[in-house]
Amino acid sequence: MKQLVKKLSASFLQVKRWAYGASAWCLTYPVLVVGGEEKAVEKAVAVPANPLEWLGNLKTYLGQGGRTILFAVSGLGFVWVAYAALTKFNECRTNKAEWAELGVLVIVAVGLLAFIGFLTTQGEVKLTAAGG
Repeated sequence: MKQLVKKLSASFLQVKRWAYGASAWCLTYPVLVVGGEEKAVEKAVAVPANPLEWLGNLKTYLGQGGRTILFAVSGLGFVWVAYAALTKFNECRTNKAEWAELGVLVIVAVGLLAFIGFLTTQGEVKLTAAGG
C-alpha cells in the first residue's frame, strides 16, 4: 500500500507541475498522503463541480467559438480580396485586363472589407453582451 501511495503522490506532483491551476481536476486529484498520514481513497476523491459552473463554462466556450468563427470569416474575406486584387493586377500587367478594372476591384474590395469589419465588430459586441 505504501508503494502505491508513493507512486500516486509522485504522479500527482508531476500533474500539478504540468498544469498548475489550469483546471479544477488538477488541483482536486486524489491525494493519499497528506502530512505523512495515509487517507482512504474514497475520502480523497474530489467532489464533482457544480453543474451551474459547467453551464457558465459552456456559455464562455460557445462565446469564444463564436469569436473564432467571426475572425476566421474575416480573415478568409481578407485573403479572398487580396487574391482577387493580385490576380487582377497580374492580368493588368500582362495587358489582359484594363487598369480601370483593377481600380473598380480595389474600391469594391475596400468597401467589402469595411463591411466585414463592421459585421465582425457587431458580432463581437453581441457576444460580449450575451456574456460569452
